[in-house]
Amino acid sequence: MQIKLIADNYRELAFTDQLPDALTHYLIPGATSVAASGSFGIVLFQQVQHHGIYIRLQHFLLNHGCTLTLQEDEPVLKLRFHLNNHIQYHIEGLGNLIFYEQGYNLLYIPFCNTRLHFQQAGAYFSVDIHYPVQTLLQQLPPLVLMNDFEKKVQHQQPAMLAPVNQVASRSLLTHVYE
Repeated sequence: MQIKLIADNYRELAFTDQLPDALTHYLIPGATSVAASGSFGIVLFQQVQHHGIYIRLQHFLLNHGCTLTLQEDEPVLKLRFHLNNHIQYHIEGLGNLIFYEQGYNLLYIPFCNTRLHFQQAGAYFSVDIHYPVQTLLQQLPPLVLMNDFEKKVQHQQPAMLAPVNQVASRSLLTHVYE
């Protein structure tokens, strides 16, 4: 997993694959798992990869509100499902976004830094399905809704498929959990 997480004090958090017992019931069999901790709480990232597509599960178990910066090595095209509590993001080029519980959207993020703002203590959980950019360009259905999104991706500009995050139906959430 090629990610970095930076805490409020601008200190990079050290990830470890030696997970504390408190995370045992969050683990997905077969996933690569790493965790980091600090005064804010514990962060668990898990990843499963298959045919160039990978699924990343992100758990933030926080003792208090905080701001973290997530850095990735390369641009990412992802279908994001935010499943527990709401979270505020600042994504360069897209501005401030709020993902409410059960919200989802297709995002293209060409920049490395994403600021995550957690309002309060609690458990936050999201699932991101990361796709290679060429998947979008090769498999794109001829939908008018996708035209602006596709153009932004081709020009390496930040993009959201829908200007407002959608709310997942119960059947869609069932598929995500499976």
